[in-house]
Amino acid sequence: MEMDSEIRRLEDRIEAVNREGQLRLDAAMARIDGKFDAMMASIQNMDHSISQTAERVSGMKSIIIGTAIATVIAIVGAVFAGQALWASGFSSGQTDRPPVTSGPNTATH
Repeated sequence: MEMDSEIRRLEDRIEAVNREGQLRLDAAMARIDGKFDAMMASIQNMDHSISQTAERVSGMKSIIIGTAIATVIAIVGAVFAGQALWASGFSSGQTDRPPVTSGPNTATH
């Protein structure tokens, strides 16, 4: 009978060690799960932040392209306006001067 009690005591001890090991494993798994959940939340926040940044970049790109097109149109318009004014003689003031002739100058003779 003593052998049976010794066997029972050893089995109880093994069972207690197994329970303790299972509790430690459960605690470790809970910590891992918590860290995994925190990592997933962090990844979702980063994904959301990246999406917002991409939207802002897209909006800024549209603004920059629109500004560049407007600037090119304004420069081309200014060049054409300058050429038109130059061709009409406005910028040199030729419209209010008498035409130059190649004949002798009668004012000095």
